[in-house]
Amino acid sequence: MNKVEKQYKAYMEKNLKINDRYDQIAKKIDFNLERKPMKKRNLFALCGASLAAVVIIGVAGFALLNNNKAPQVKPKALVSVDVNPSIELVVDENNKVISVTGKNDDGIMILYGEVVIGKTLDEALELIISLENEAGFLLSGEVGVNANNIQISVNGDTQEIYNTIKTNITTKINSICDELNITPSIEEANKYANEKLNQLILDIDPLLEETLSSMTMEEKLSVISNHQKETSEIYSAQLQDFYNNVKNTEISFVEKEEIQEVLNGVESTYQQIVATYKGFVQNLGEQKTVIEELRYELLVKEDSLFQQALNTVIQMKDEVNELKVKLSESDNAIEKMMIKTQLEIQEPLLVAAEEALINAGNLANKALDDAKAIIDQIVVQLKELEKEFPTEIKSLIENKAKDIENKVNEAKDSYFEEFEDKYQEELLKAKEEIKARKEALTK
Repeated sequence: MNKVEKQYKAYMEKNLKINDRYDQIAKKIDFNLERKPMKKRNLFALCGASLAAVVIIGVAGFALLNNNKAPQVKPKALVSVDVNPSIELVVDENNKVISVTGKNDDGIMILYGEVVIGKTLDEALELIISLENEAGFLLSGEVGVNANNIQISVNGDTQEIYNTIKTNITTKINSICDELNITPSIEEANKYANEKLNQLILDIDPLLEETLSSMTMEEKLSVISNHQKETSEIYSAQLQDFYNNVKNTEISFVEKEEIQEVLNGVESTYQQIVATYKGFVQNLGEQKTVIEELRYELLVKEDSLFQQALNTVIQMKDEVNELKVKLSESDNAIEKMMIKTQLEIQEPLLVAAEEALINAGNLANKALDDAKAIIDQIVVQLKELEKEFPTEIKSLIENKAKDIENKVNEAKDSYFEEFEDKYQEELLKAKEEIKARKEALTK
């Protein structure tokens, strides 16, 4: 049993008590895969090797004036640009970018060091596509079939918005590609329907579940925009996901902890109810720590199976991109033949590496699902207890509702600093690696 296998078994046995599941999982893992030393690590970017997509989610515009106050900039649309790198932008009624994020490590890498906020959508698209061309994700000149496949999706509240955004984006993409000598294949797709947009909101903040149905599109886009700004200095998609998950668990705990504080003031008649509730809150706090540590061990820690597979994919993807760029730029028939031969060898290896990464992620997430199920069950039990509270306790909680809400919001606002302090080494490492990778690809 080697180091990685021991790591899986020891952590699961200690924290999840699922010894029999470990044996089942271990059978599916090749713990003896050899890995070459990597120059760059901790980058998560899993997509098809030649897929390029541009997805635009258009939404309704909003009124500018608020009584006698000066006009406020308000979000109008969410635009997702996927060309292997996945990038999302929120734009205002003037089609200017008010926030932006990379949805995978390729996207984060493309955006690193660039000023996108404040640009028009056209300017932002020109910058993004130019950088993706330079990095080898989009190719100029004569390239293989489907090398520059671009998909466009528009989802608007009205047909007019749908048509306007789709037409403008299509025109601009064609114009940029023409200037860069890129031959695109543009198709229409649909990345975010309303249901998926709502799920995106809940992934950012699960506490919005009860109010989601009454939220305006402007409010939903504000949630997305604020989250993009909040995570703008986390230079790893896996770290962003880690941050979001541990934050949401922490916020859920803070909410229940604040209710527990209210219960401390109830009369002795209800001490049994109070004691039961406190027991569940304490259990929630313990499981919160377990799942954070487990998520870190399985998905974030440098020597985890997932990170090893991820590093392999990133290195191989960059090698394939470099070969494709050389192929598109070469005028020598013999050189072209040699590069094509190299690609015929490298591309299947990249596909296999991507499949290994998916498997590693699935195995880790399976273990995390088991831990998450425990937390979810505790939260359900706490909610059931809250429903059964006597009228006197419910009145106390209602009177303190605003205070509880303020405490939860304070926790949301301050959590990034706590995360930054705790994981500063990982955050700095991710930044340095993504900077080095961009310099290598765009030199």
